[in-house]
Amino acid sequence: MTLSATKLKHESKSYVLRKGRITKAQTRALNELTKEYLLDVNKDLSSLTDFIESSNNLIGDVGFGTGESLSYLAQACNKSSLLGVDVYPPGIGAALNLIDKQKLSNVKIIKSDIHYVLKDRLPDKIFNLLVFLYPDPWPKRKHHKRRLISEGFVDLLYKKTKTNGMIFCKTDWEDYFIEIKDKFGASPNWDRVRENKVPDFLKQIPKTNYERKALENSRLSKFLCYKAN
Repeated sequence: MTLSATKLKHESKSYVLRKGRITKAQTRALNELTKEYLLDVNKDLSSLTDFIESSNNLIGDVGFGTGESLSYLAQACNKSSLLGVDVYPPGIGAALNLIDKQKLSNVKIIKSDIHYVLKDRLPDKIFNLLVFLYPDPWPKRKHHKRRLISEGFVDLLYKKTKTNGMIFCKTDWEDYFIEIKDKFGASPNWDRVRENKVPDFLKQIPKTNYERKALENSRLSKFLCYKAN
């Protein structure tokens, strides 16, 4: 397995790194737990390679917030390896504290842009499942180009997903739901999984902070699941 060491230049970022509040506990976690749980994909890729090659079933949790979904998936799928990818230090710090408190040995985290990680840091056909909970909807029309799940991204996901591997996505923005459905539906590489065929553990992912905010604002959350053919 060869992992490219070249740097990536890609489209508009699907996120903006705002200067948010970070707690002492999160800062301490970033200082003290990084060595155990974080994989540095910008330098030596040997730790990432070892983690991937030691996994028979690899699950990716992209944009895991404060780690509730990452922790849940690691426990619900305790025979699998979990790879969380996010860019926000406060959330990563919170996730580190959570997985360390729960002594989860099947989780690693990458602090980086998912486009860069998928395109330039990971080999093809490695994921059994990729989870996207509440990707930023960029509600203003002029910002829709920043949305993570685009036509090109759908093709990239197929390159990185094993045959019969799945994508699970949840959003509370109706027009983004429709857009995601249209993007996957237009691709010959994906088959939509009927709701009654979606694994229960995915439908039972606990409510995240984003979902609770959606409920407070009377927005209905909906999910989509696709299988790579």
